[in-house]
Amino acid sequence: MVTTSSAGTGRLDGVGVWDAGGWLTPFGTVPVDDDLAMAILGLGRPFTTDRAAHRGEHSLEVQLPFVRVVAPDARLVPLAIAAGTSWTAQAAGDRLGRLLAARRAGGERMALVISTDAAHYPEDRIARAVNERLTAALEAGDAAELAQVRLELEEGGLLPTPSARRRPARTEGPEAGVRRGETPGGYSIAWGKNNRSNDHVSRQLTAEGDWWFHAHDLPGCHLVLKTSGRPSAVPETDLLYAAAVAAGYSRGKGSDKVEVIIAPGKAVRKPKGARPGLVVVERFRTVVVRPLRPQ
Repeated sequence: MVTTSSAGTGRLDGVGVWDAGGWLTPFGTVPVDDDLAMAILGLGRPFTTDRAAHRGEHSLEVQLPFVRVVAPDARLVPLAIAAGTSWTAQAAGDRLGRLLAARRAGGERMALVISTDAAHYPEDRIARAVNERLTAALEAGDAAELAQVRLELEEGGLLPTPSARRRPARTEGPEAGVRRGETPGGYSIAWGKNNRSNDHVSRQLTAEGDWWFHAHDLPGCHLVLKTSGRPSAVPETDLLYAAAVAAGYSRGKGSDKVEVIIAPGKAVRKPKGARPGLVVVERFRTVVVRPLRPQ
């Protein structure tokens, strides 16, 4: 089992590997898998032996009692990560993933436990919002998306802001995160993949005569169906298709049925000073659809 956490003390440059011994818990000692640790260190930089990087952190040790209960025979390799979201970090993650996959293919049981340690200090409402955004990005397996989410959370004051020297540069505008498609009836649809692109969809792409979609009471994309100024001419089948796509790019994507908001574009507005991706919908109806992700 490989356990990862962010290294918040700022003294580590890379990935600190705890390479031997064991970690004490109230339910006994969880031993370190020194063979796997050596294999990870063999991947080279940025993986280095650094036990000191773990001593001021707690995001892994608070999880180990649970690990001890659900997997009492597990051995672990703790990793403290301060490699950021650069190409170096992405390359390191790729090498680690290939190593674990190869070992699993060889018959070893492998698990990767990820602790963001990013949302334990604010109030519950904010902590849940941070976790929802980060979890969605992690599940997507998109490093660029994860970096973008991190930047948005920092700008919104929901994550600590790194120094200007370490801040990742913004290289793309919000339109780069907009996905596009077409309904069976030939109507154009567009939807966002993060807060900034959702904001672009709702504020720049949605006209008063268009239809706007969002999963009801669930985090998800903002989706617009373009009507060329004729909203009443759009068949219900095309509206349901667009609603299904909105459900497919929401937290409910794995559910059998999701309730989705359908609102006229003129009923969607952004409050003054609101963060990216936050809108108010003044009038809408809902439909229940099966989530869909177009090929």
